[in-house]
Amino acid sequence: MVIKLAKYATAGVREYWMADPDKNRVIVNDFEKGNIGIYGFENVVEVGIFGGDCKVDFKEIEEALSSHWLVR
Repeated sequence: MVIKLAKYATAGVREYWMADPDKNRVIVNDFEKGNIGIYGFENVVEVGIFGGDCKVDFKEIEEALSSHWLVR
């Protein structure tokens, strides 16, 4: 994760998200603003590069994945 993060930062990637399903968290690196946010899967997270026009609801994704795996 550290190597990939450094490569993305130097390559001009504007925002980099890392989801950790084992810890139920998402780490968002906003390279443009120099911010790092850590969110739980219960959060709705705004995509910074879209100015808040796009949001990701991780609780909804987690529930969909859980029900998908239970069906199989």
